[in-house]
Amino acid sequence: MNRSPNMWTLIALGTGAAYLFSIVSLLFPGLLPAQMQDGMGMTPMYFETTAVILVLIGQVMDLAARERTGDAIRALMDLAPKTARRVTDSGEEDVPLDQLRSGDVLRVRPGESIAVDDVVTGGRSSVDESMITGEPVPVEKVEAETVTCAVLCLCCRRVGHRQCPAPAGSQALTGAAHSVYACRRAVLRPTGGII
Repeated sequence: MNRSPNMWTLIALGTGAAYLFSIVSLLFPGLLPAQMQDGMGMTPMYFETTAVILVLIGQVMDLAARERTGDAIRALMDLAPKTARRVTDSGEEDVPLDQLRSGDVLRVRPGESIAVDDVVTGGRSSVDESMITGEPVPVEKVEAETVTCAVLCLCCRRVGHRQCPAPAGSQALTGAAHSVYACRRAVLRPTGGII
């Protein structure tokens, strides 16, 4: 729910004016014209209107933040490749991730993303793990070292499975997405305290 800056300005001006008018009406009712006073000499106050508007604005901002979080989770999961290049006796073949089995050997060419969390079984590799660790410098991987799904392989020969991959293709990537989703659900669930 995107609102233009002009809309937020109008809402802030209206809410602020109602609140300031209510303060003046409460503390200095004599400053207001006599026509505004009711039979008991009270002037109108709009504190509850201001509170309702502020609560609604908070809910709109919360919905927008949740929508952005959902978009971020989807973008995170889209980073994982949908297929992997499996090395077989007859050559190489591209297969969907759910067809990979424990013991399969995969080839990752330079410029490709790694399909699953795995172990390097041959050659050396430089991978860009900045999307996982935030470190901008490529990391050198050698035989028996682990690599993470969706990181960009800059120069790599082969990686082989330690175990059957998760259906989504990556234990680390799915774990990160599940953590973000769990945090999002925890904030939405009333806890009786301030979050």
